[in-house]
Amino acid sequence: MWPSPCRTGTGSAGREGRRSSLGRRCGRGTAPRRSQWMCVRDAWFELWAEHGRPEAELRSRLVAMESTWQRLWTKANARWHLSRARASTELARLLRHLARDRK
Repeated sequence: MWPSPCRTGTGSAGREGRRSSLGRRCGRGTAPRRSQWMCVRDAWFELWAEHGRPEAELRSRLVAMESTWQRLWTKANARWHLSRARASTELARLLRHLARDRK
């Protein structure tokens, strides 16, 4: 793992700090979105390219990161949908129970 360029160059810390907050500006939500990943990925690439990392090496790492992100996003998305379905089922059950108690 490379050391973070944010830790090695104090002169550009302000610019890098603004760029590191890019993920928050790219969109917020309860589930990770592809557009968020793309913004963070692009900022990561620019940051490391500015600090002299070879473009071919960065692109190779991005391919691996993309694969990992896709796998994790698929899992997170499935969990989110399952959790939502469970909450809906539980809410419907509670509403039926409440309606029955009011009769």
